[in-house]
Amino acid sequence: MNHIKIPPVLMSGKKYFYNESGIHITHDMSKTKTVDKKDTIKTKNKKITKLFSYFKFELLNIYRGKVSKKIFNDRKNKCLDCHGLMKDTTDPIGYCGLCGCGKNPRARLTVKLTVAGATCPLNKWQPINKGKFSFANLSDTGLGICQTLWYNVRQLWQRN
Repeated sequence: MNHIKIPPVLMSGKKYFYNESGIHITHDMSKTKTVDKKDTIKTKNKKITKLFSYFKFELLNIYRGKVSKKIFNDRKNKCLDCHGLMKDTTDPIGYCGLCGCGKNPRARLTVKLTVAGATCPLNKWQPINKGKFSFANLSDTGLGICQTLWYNVRQLWQRN
């Protein structure tokens, strides 16, 4: 590796290192991570897949509606016995730690288990294909989308 002359201004109290993309100066004395383009594309694809999955969930809520109390209780019992269950004070049942939805209010199991079109990531319970369109389902979905958007805006606001 050839020696690279670095101006003294860049060396004063800051750690530097050289890699294929050039010299990286860090203020916290740690190396910066070089992000691979393939990793960025994979991350974007996962986010897009998650977004489509969410809108599919909401559309199925409009067209299929809610499940019966019996089906809700069957789903609930399977979730309570699952290793992926994440207990939380904001929901009596909790959240699924395997689906990737996070702690969005719409991801609460008390909500997910009621939607006929929802699925379990471990295939412990399947979507119900019966149901019919209703304006109550439409308003529930509209409210759910607003809650999700507000939750995500708050999360972004808190990060910055």
